[in-house]
Amino acid sequence: MNKWSALFLFFTTALCFSQVPKTLDSVKVYLKTKPKDTLYVQALNEYAFQLIQSGAETAAVREQIDAMHKLSQKLNYKTGYYKVVNMKGVLEYSHQNSQKAMGYFLRSMELIKKFKLQKKLYQTALNNVGIIYTQMGDREHATKIAMELLHYQEKYNLKPYRTFPYDQLGENLKLYKKYDEALVYYNKMLDIETGIDNDSGIAIAENKIGNVYDDMRDFAKAEKHYNHGLECARKANYKLLQTDLLTNLARIYKKTGRIEKAKSYLLECLTICDELELTTPLKIIYQNLGDVHEKEKDYVQAEKYYLKSLEISRTTTDPEGKYTINQTLSDLKETTGDYKAALAYRVAADTFKDSVFKLETAEKTEELLRKYESEKKEQLIRVKNLEISAYDKQRWYLFGGIGLMAIIGGLLFFQGWNRKRTNRKLTLLNSELDTANQTKARLFSIIGHDLRTPVSQIYQFLELQKNDPELFSGDDLKRHNQRIAASAGNLLDTMEDLLSWSKSQMDAFSIRSTRFALADVTKEITALIDQKSQINVTVAPDLMVSTDRNLFTVILRNLLQNALKASKEQQQVLLTAKKIAEVVKIEIRNSGTMPKEAQSALIEGSEINSGKSGLGLSLVHDFCRRLEIGVQVVAENDITMVRLYLPQIR
Repeated sequence: MNKWSALFLFFTTALCFSQVPKTLDSVKVYLKTKPKDTLYVQALNEYAFQLIQSGAETAAVREQIDAMHKLSQKLNYKTGYYKVVNMKGVLEYSHQNSQKAMGYFLRSMELIKKFKLQKKLYQTALNNVGIIYTQMGDREHATKIAMELLHYQEKYNLKPYRTFPYDQLGENLKLYKKYDEALVYYNKMLDIETGIDNDSGIAIAENKIGNVYDDMRDFAKAEKHYNHGLECARKANYKLLQTDLLTNLARIYKKTGRIEKAKSYLLECLTICDELELTTPLKIIYQNLGDVHEKEKDYVQAEKYYLKSLEISRTTTDPEGKYTINQTLSDLKETTGDYKAALAYRVAADTFKDSVFKLETAEKTEELLRKYESEKKEQLIRVKNLEISAYDKQRWYLFGGIGLMAIIGGLLFFQGWNRKRTNRKLTLLNSELDTANQTKARLFSIIGHDLRTPVSQIYQFLELQKNDPELFSGDDLKRHNQRIAASAGNLLDTMEDLLSWSKSQMDAFSIRSTRFALADVTKEITALIDQKSQINVTVAPDLMVSTDRNLFTVILRNLLQNALKASKEQQQVLLTAKKIAEVVKIEIRNSGTMPKEAQSALIEGSEINSGKSGLGLSLVHDFCRRLEIGVQVVAENDITMVRLYLPQIR
């Protein structure tokens, strides 16, 4: 039954790199949802194969093949023509019609040559033909195809390699009982299939390896490989191969005395064969069931199964199978004392025992194998000699060239390194110059706007009071002096902010973080603000923060002053603080909505424009960024809330 296993191996490895789904359900979804293009043809091809592998009705498979043919004609898809013919061969192979399958596979090779299709398709076609020769028992031609395929795929490096050649060579070595050498080829086969995660291929390779250990009578290792193969075959829903592995395991169980388990596995094989409508595998299954009953000395039941196996063997062209069943029946009849029947079966067995034919075939395959190994060695020797000759001719030129290249490379490296170093210096200087220019521009902008305005107001008030003192009554003069004082206060605040900002732009500026009570800072700030009665502070006396106290004071003072200016008359500004996890949240709330420009200056640090957002808010943004303090502005329903988030522990 092993010779029936390779079909799905070569076919699934041929499909594993296509761009269509691989499972039956996913292919069905693909066919319902995707456009009918060349990939759709490949999906039909995959679907047909999945149906064959799952034992579906022949009519359903032919329907998919016909759909492939029609769409390939419509698209003039030449690879599709090949896939149609190839899938017909696969279908015939699954029904064990070797001659018809061979005809389709040979036709597929003609299409590959006619349309000059991919080399991988020709690789697959060679693989198919070799498998059919194996199925037909033509070991000599199967080995020739295996050699041709090995040369072809190695010449063009068509990876992943098809595993049929390794399978065939392993079979030849196994026939000669060169088990260690056979295992080398079968393990190559297993490595290839494992590399592409092909469950069907892994199952077949494990079955082959199990056969070798079985022949070596290492039943423990054989059972291990058979079981892993059966697991993979069930995972791939490869029912045909399941029958082979179940039969092999049953034989192991029979040899090791686990009769009931052997019997259950063989009966499971019968169920699968009935489901797939297979006949050829039944020959081995019935013969094994007969062996089990003979071991239990149930000779009547054993003979029934043996006769069923004999009946099936008469419909095949396998002389070895006919020989073994007739020999088995002869031994059974001799055991039961029916010597006349035993003699008749022995004569029939001798008819099929053609040792000379088997020996000649084995010698030819052995010769081909040795030729292949010898040719590979000779080819390696020729290549090595050419390499040595070329090396001798070019050695001195190579040394001279390497020396010259090293000198040139060194000069180029030094020149490039020197250029990069100069460029880095120029880039650094340009960056510093650009920063200095930006700082200068900001400084002039501040002086031009934030200092000039309050100074101008003070000057105008004083000039008016000097030139026209009679215009002012006592109350007017008092109100006028209050305005001058307010302008002077604004000027002082602006100068203080300007001084702080200027220091922050200096190279020597550094942050000095200390731990202090937040309530102490709020008291200091509110004590210096004229409208402190309008500020409502809610801060716990033991709430501690860690940051630069001076910079933080500037931040809080500017935010409170801005809130007081924006707040409506008689409306209080609320300052609250609380600890949330490891963060201290400070919120300043006032009536009135902060303008968008002011929000931009505070959150994004936009360019200073004292007519809109002022130096103070830009300074708050800069200091918050340096102190890693989070800032959030919420302006809605005629209320503005500015929130600061300080890490409590640094």
